[in-house]
Amino acid sequence: MFSLLKPSLLYTDVSQDVTENDEDFESTEWVYSEVTVYRGALNTEYLKEGLDVYSLYNDNSERIGLAEHSSDNHSLFKVLWFSDNPWNMLFQEEWKQTESIYTLLSPEAYQDSIDINLLEKGCHRIVLPSYIINGFPDIYECDCNVSFLPTKCSSTKKKVSITNPLFLDDSFIMYIPPSNSKIWSMLDLQQRVSSSEEEVHHHQH
Repeated sequence: MFSLLKPSLLYTDVSQDVTENDEDFESTEWVYSEVTVYRGALNTEYLKEGLDVYSLYNDNSERIGLAEHSSDNHSLFKVLWFSDNPWNMLFQEEWKQTESIYTLLSPEAYQDSIDINLLEKGCHRIVLPSYIINGFPDIYECDCNVSFLPTKCSSTKKKVSITNPLFLDDSFIMYIPPSNSKIWSMLDLQQRVSSSEEEVHHHQH
């Protein structure tokens, strides 16, 4: 889940459980974005980023989001909500959930496909949230195969170049981003970094 006040910062703890930081803390009632919540203790981990960050909880003590305030100016703040839609949560945007990618396959292709195989064959189009968080997987490609692992006929790593992306979740459901989504600039940046690395690697040989 990317920070809205500091876009390069990624919040990785999106568990709904009460955090260790808040276990013995007497939370108080606050209203954020017209939603009444219970705010936990200040998370000191992010002070070095210039942010005062608090976990937000509902009446059932389920963690439902974060509030981030500028440490220098508490009136400057953003609220980040947890969501079942992983793309909504990652970027705090409205992504439209559609259907399973398997609906695009013929019955024969569906019978032959397994998840990892689909990810490998679709590596130039498929984008998962984990790819944005951890980086795109390396790919090994030859005339007869595409694999995330070295093959008999190709042990050369290639950077994935995404064209006409399909955005999926871990259950292979497809999503459509808003036209002004941050994903577009992020993908463009990652592709340019990959191209630069390929070029450096090529010149070194």
